[in-house]
Amino acid sequence: MGNGLNAKPIKIIILGLENSGKSILYHRIKSNKFVMTTPTTGSVCETFKCHLKNSNINNIKVQLLDVNGRQNSRSMWQTYLHGTNAIIYVIDISDNAR
Repeated sequence: MGNGLNAKPIKIIILGLENSGKSILYHRIKSNKFVMTTPTTGSVCETFKCHLKNSNINNIKVQLLDVNGRQNSRSMWQTYLHGTNAIIYVIDISDNAR
């Protein structure tokens, strides 16, 4: 796989119910840091270069979207799907009420 510098970004959307940990995962993927966050309003999107450790894949452009998971916002999820290469659906397994 080439260096990916001129390639179209890989579009990844992070979906899940509110307070499931989507934003924490977003920051972990983007910066490899654990960041406590406040609830997302709307969506957060950033394109960056990604290096996968222990692989031959370097400098892949990734467009990562963290989308609001509140019930009244879920009907909008479909608007983010066009051109998406992957969806990460986050589930908080410690939340027994869901």
